[in-house]
Amino acid sequence: AVLARAYFESGHYPEVQTLCSDATRGTSNVIMLHEDCFLLAFVQNDSAAMQRQLQWAHGNPAEGELIDEAAWAAMYRGKIAEARSLFSRARQISLKNDFVELAAQVDLDEAGLDADLGYALEAKERALDALKLAPNSANMQASAALALARSGDVTRAQSEAEKAASQAPLDTILNSAELASVRAVIQLQKRNPDAAIQFLEPARPFDLCSAM
Repeated sequence: AVLARAYFESGHYPEVQTLCSDATRGTSNVIMLHEDCFLLAFVQNDSAAMQRQLQWAHGNPAEGELIDEAAWAAMYRGKIAEARSLFSRARQISLKNDFVELAAQVDLDEAGLDADLGYALEAKERALDALKLAPNSANMQASAALALARSGDVTRAQSEAEKAASQAPLDTILNSAELASVRAVIQLQKRNPDAAIQFLEPARPFDLCSAM
């Protein structure tokens, strides 16, 4: 699963396909591998293969992870109502199976996409919902801070960013990429783009990091 993700993120799609097609690995019950196969099908615009992965996940305790990916795909294609329905389903399944932090991550995924699309109120609501589910997770606090900052709630964003930094002062990605992004967005909200660029300098070595 990890190898497939590394191949996928570096653009080596034939190698991912080999892993997905392998009779042994391709039928693995590791949800991450099936996420990789779903994402490969998505970038290849293969709806049938995407559906096969979703069918495989049906009934799996971690099914919410794959449905969350499907919601991202729907958002990408501009199917907002469908995406919201999928996010809701992913959240409900995660909570049903006691994956509370996964449910919180689903909320934050939706919050970030809402912020992308200019739905500031919805982004803020989802970020706050995530914090209720996982109030003591530094990673959740950082992600929520980014969504809150982008939705215009600078005060709460700053507060959550400070909490995350104090909880995980040695987490390189969190401090140098995620929180750097939060601080930059806060400066943009204050109409200070030069300061935003300065705050992003620590993130330069992590330019390809998906956490930004």
